[in-house]
Amino acid sequence: MNAAEINRTLLELTAIFENASVGIMFTRDQRIERCNGRGAEVFGYASADELIGQPASILYADAASYARMGDVAAPLLSQGLPFHGDWVGRRADGTPVWCNLYGRAVDPAHTERGTVWVLEDVTALRQMQREMEAIMRNAPVGIGFTKDRRIVRYNKRWAEMFGFEGDEAVGQPARVTFISDEQYDALGRAAGPLLSAGKPFQTEHFMRRKDGAQFYVSMIGYVQDPAQPAAGTIWIFEDRGAARQAAQSLREARDRAEAANLAKSRFLANMSHELRTPLNSVLGYAQLMQLNPHMEPARSAVALDTIRKSGEHLLALINDVLDLSRIEAGRLELHPTVIDLPQFLRTVLDIIGVRASSKGIATLFDGSDDLPRRVLADEHRLRQVLLNLLGNAVKFTSGGHVSLRARSESDGPSSARLHFAVSDTGPGIAADHLESIFQPFEQVGDIEQRVGGTGLGLAISRELVHAMGGEIRVDSQLGAGSVFSFDVSLPLAGAPEQIAQAPGAVCGYTGRRRRVLVVDDDANNRRVLADALTHLGFEVAEAADGEQGLRRAKGMRPDLILMDKVMPVMDGLEAIRRLRLTPGLQDVPIVSVSASAGSSEQSHTLDMGADAFLGKPIVLERLVEQVGRLLQLEWVRRAE
Repeated sequence: MNAAEINRTLLELTAIFENASVGIMFTRDQRIERCNGRGAEVFGYASADELIGQPASILYADAASYARMGDVAAPLLSQGLPFHGDWVGRRADGTPVWCNLYGRAVDPAHTERGTVWVLEDVTALRQMQREMEAIMRNAPVGIGFTKDRRIVRYNKRWAEMFGFEGDEAVGQPARVTFISDEQYDALGRAAGPLLSAGKPFQTEHFMRRKDGAQFYVSMIGYVQDPAQPAAGTIWIFEDRGAARQAAQSLREARDRAEAANLAKSRFLANMSHELRTPLNSVLGYAQLMQLNPHMEPARSAVALDTIRKSGEHLLALINDVLDLSRIEAGRLELHPTVIDLPQFLRTVLDIIGVRASSKGIATLFDGSDDLPRRVLADEHRLRQVLLNLLGNAVKFTSGGHVSLRARSESDGPSSARLHFAVSDTGPGIAADHLESIFQPFEQVGDIEQRVGGTGLGLAISRELVHAMGGEIRVDSQLGAGSVFSFDVSLPLAGAPEQIAQAPGAVCGYTGRRRRVLVVDDDANNRRVLADALTHLGFEVAEAADGEQGLRRAKGMRPDLILMDKVMPVMDGLEAIRRLRLTPGLQDVPIVSVSASAGSSEQSHTLDMGADAFLGKPIVLERLVEQVGRLLQLEWVRRAE
């Protein structure tokens, strides 16, 4: 090669060196001897001249990084092998730059003669990789990559969804996440044409976890490179089990709501009939008695008895609706009193016996000898439950008998566990109706039998028994009658702490005469309280509303105030609030009196500043107890 050719070759190589799209450097003795423009640009220098002659170490993050490069690259270069890898360098402004480096010794036998380095800035690619890793790591959905029908990569959420640990699923056939070969093949046939055309594939179905459990997912598939479908597929999975369950629950709730609306419509129709039937008797006999004022005594007695029974029936209907309202509002309360259990059960049987005898049905009672004599229970509610169960038995039985069985067993030294069972020889109840009969407004049986009720009794009875600490059970078969039973634990009324002191024993108190202010808008209520307190030796003043009560209290300075809650002009709660802000009256004991005697009402009244609460109708023994406690009185009692 002559000189001209050599020069031409040098010019061509120089042009390639200077215009290359990658950085090219030549280093010798750990210094930069040559560098092209792209190399300088990668490291943030204005020109290659700024780098020529500089130590190669200025291109590294720190001295340790430079030393590590030497430890890794030197053995390869000295053997004539290239070094190739990503390395983090340092720009002129100190910021990091990721480079893909390729280095080779000019003469492997004499590495001191220098090394050629080819470098490419991959900082943006590295940043993209970090972002993609962050997306994979934090994505709320499962992301998996498959190639040649094998799992090649997935994120943490995918592993959690399918029950794998770490990378154990990598390399496994994608089939392991499907329920069956048929399902897997069917998915392939459906997804293949779309994915091959560069279109996404989406479906929802059940898939299989590692432990074999199935779960419902939504999945979307995309080919990684539409130009090369064989490069692999990206799958995105979302666990739709909770959403599917929520949708199912919503459908069931809608169905229940529609059923409830139908039941309520039936209830309104039945209620209309139930109201009009007794009203027809009341209005009919009332008109007859007006037309014939001198009706013969026998007919008059029948008319009055019919009016009374019709009124009782109307009251029972109203009470059922009110009870249901209390149950739905969570305000059902019990008010236990001492009851004579044998006498109580006889009364229940006497009431139901009248209905049963009119249909020719026998009424049986089977009570064990160890039934306690006196227990503490809500007499009205327990009677309501038993009468409802017995009444249903009579209503649905056309012949034979209904029976009440009562058993007792010890439940500790001061209580007994009572078992009640009502059985009949009626038609029985189908198995698929055994639960629905306890739903409000639900009724079973023939149309003629359904007309005789509102469908509220069993729903109310179940809640009442639940409030007493028990559960109603039913055992029934079509054609074999029914047995409704429940157990409740009731305190024995003979326990000393449950026997109230005889009322009427108190006739006065010792010490100075105390002044009591009674505030109530009802004159009769005021008169009852005033007479009772005057009889015990108190000086009593009265007021008709809260505002009047405030004025009277400021004038007389009472020792105690009885304050009705609901009054015109100013109600009791506002009056109590103002009394607690009035000098000289802040500490006067106040007893709130109200016809609303629920526990929430009592708590609210006490929170507003009352010292005690009495429900209407007022029991005089409770009044004496509260007054004595608040005024710390020593009562005088009559000699027995």
